Amino acid sequence: MLSTHIAKANIVVPHCNVVYLVKNSKFDTIIDSGATCHVINNTTYATVQYHFRRAGPDDGVALGDNDITLRALGYCDIGILENVMIVPKMSINLISGSKLDLLGYALYMKDQTFQLLKDNRLIIGGPLLQGLYQTTLAQFIPSINTVYPVSKLTKAVSSANRSRGVFKDDPKIATGAELELLHKRLGHANITNIINGLRMGTLNGYEITAKQIHNKWVLQNGKCTQCMTAKMTLPSFPRASSSKASKKGDYVVTDIMGPVATATISGQSYALTYTDWFSRYSWTYLLVKKSEAFGHLKELVEIVFRASDDTKLRHYHTDNAGELSGAETIKYLQTIGATYSTSETYTPQRNAVAERKFRTLGEMAAAMLHDSELPNTMWGYAFLAATYIRNRIPSVNKDGILISPYELWTGKVPNIRHLRRWGCKCYKFVPKVKRAKDFAPRCEIGYLVDIQMKTVIWYTFPPSTQPQHQQSL
Repeated sequence: MLSTHIAKANIVVPHCNVVYLVKNSKFDTIIDSGATCHVINNTTYATVQYHFRRAGPDDGVALGDNDITLRALGYCDIGILENVMIVPKMSINLISGSKLDLLGYALYMKDQTFQLLKDNRLIIGGPLLQGLYQTTLAQFIPSINTVYPVSKLTKAVSSANRSRGVFKDDPKIATGAELELLHKRLGHANITNIINGLRMGTLNGYEITAKQIHNKWVLQNGKCTQCMTAKMTLPSFPRASSSKASKKGDYVVTDIMGPVATATISGQSYALTYTDWFSRYSWTYLLVKKSEAFGHLKELVEIVFRASDDTKLRHYHTDNAGELSGAETIKYLQTIGATYSTSETYTPQRNAVAERKFRTLGEMAAAMLHDSELPNTMWGYAFLAATYIRNRIPSVNKDGILISPYELWTGKVPNIRHLRRWGCKCYKFVPKVKRAKDFAPRCEIGYLVDIQMKTVIWYTFPPSTQPQHQQSL
């Protein structure tokens, strides 16, 4: 028994059939004559565009004798469907026959098919499979040829048509050439929006008699070349269909940032970051010159990786920067048995993990600098601290597990008890042998600017001096 927590709601459907349909059928929706409301599982409709309203605390769907309850996210309006309940954990969409009836639709079931009609016009249909009348939710979404519900668009369109009137001298738009001219007259606006406005009465002046070709409005030359010239954008880069790494060291990405306008107090103008794809653990190095990058790669592989369960670098990816993919680097990778790849020119999206890491660390470093009010020459120490902290902050990984890069890399849960606000004032103890006289101050005032990777060691930044090592403050 499947029921919703709304007044007198009662939806009956065999739960085992629902699960089977989701896994093995092209249909995602069933027509239920006993349902008292529409229920869908697609949360993309939870937007203002679909008039989304939040559900109450008791709204949802109950399975069996209320043993399992599925909470509702809210309600929306989709095409000819009104007050549709969104329940993300529902295994299939349910369309209420009684709700459609109240909107003036007729539902007929005969010869192992169903038909939904409005004013004797067929709206949608579907087959009877596994004892259920099945269809797809997309069929309920209106197009320019769809009959709209009386409660929504029909009244608005009728009103618009009455104000428009019938003008015999309205020119007809019947050919691709005429469509293209109309498109250009209206400033190269979207042709579909223009035609919808004219057909539904929200625009006046032309009568559309042209026909779609393969469900598309086709201009005389197929595509408007001026629109392509002015509006061209890169398509979205799809996510990888499979993971590039299943363990530490399988895939490491790197990138270099700089030169930064203000060098650090030690003269560095570049930041180099390596990120392990599997764990998302990162290492950052500050550079005076880009040519120092190769030395840090060897340090990472031969010291850092080897110290972590003898991890081996198997694949190395970077952009086309010469200092990161030069002949010396490639020869070294071949020596250790690692493969390598580079991104295409002008496609930073191919190195997205490294690029996004730089943005995250850069924003953290900038926020800490602003908060501390230390000079911009300390940006490098802020960047190192941001890397140290970000490695210990958990996030949801591809398996849906909340875990930190530190735990994935080391196998240990990070302890953050020792962390202090970056750039805060601190007091450094001065040993007696270094005091000038008997009543000299026993401490010096500085500012916390960095935390070492392996041990809890603070550096202080006294005004007008270089950072100094200090074990305890």
